Amino acid sequence: MLSLLHPGTEPRRHGIAALFALCLVTAGCAASGAFHRGDSAERRQDYDLAVVEYSKALREHPDDANTRAALERSDRPKRDAAILLHADFAHSPECLPELVRRLDSGADVVVTRATVQGEPSRGRRMVRKAARFLLPGLSIPGTTDVVSGCGAIRLICLRNAIRTSGGSLITTDGWTANAELFARAAQQARRVDVVQTVERHDLRERPSRVDPWGYAKELWRNGRRLRIRSGPRAEPPSAGGPTSESNELQEATS
Repeated sequence: MLSLLHPGTEPRRHGIAALFALCLVTAGCAASGAFHRGDSAERRQDYDLAVVEYSKALREHPDDANTRAALERSDRPKRDAAILLHADFAHSPECLPELVRRLDSGADVVVTRATVQGEPSRGRRMVRKAARFLLPGLSIPGTTDVVSGCGAIRLICLRNAIRTSGGSLITTDGWTANAELFARAAQQARRVDVVQTVERHDLRERPSRVDPWGYAKELWRNGRRLRIRSGPRAEPPSAGGPTSESNELQEATS
């Protein structure tokens, strides 16, 4: 059936209403598209893109509770992180770009597995390699060098770790504190990456004051009470790392 409309005010009103409805539908589709792109990015663990898309959807629909909840869930802003290096320059600044790249790719925690060079003390080498056995209740996914103390942690992981630990993020000292910090942060991480680095102790300007036997006893004492287990998947370290755990211990004792 064909309907004819005579010129007048009524058709104009219907036309304006239809145009307004079309604008609302178009805006709703755009917001829905941004939300779905954010959801898709989050499923791919591309959290930076998810934050961008969810933020775009929330700006268009500030009262949408679902979008706001999704944005709070994807609370990992790009490069909002802390990078930890030893103060004695044992780690080269050349490792910094790789740490940042891993954060940009979606990792929440990046830990280093060091190849130790220039360490004159056989005792310190042995305790360093055996640290993971002395801390049996503590794990950092993907690495056996649990006391490295070098890496990058997204700040939201630190904030959540402080919140869940009751305000006492670190309860130990020395090498154990390195392991405790990264283990607690890894508990809050959705992905942990491992990067192979070289740790040069021959660059120290003065001899180390680390007492191997004292550190071994401290690690064992703390290892009996600390229980920090983490479960996210870990990316393998860069090429060139140690081939096996038994080889690491053999190198330490040589």
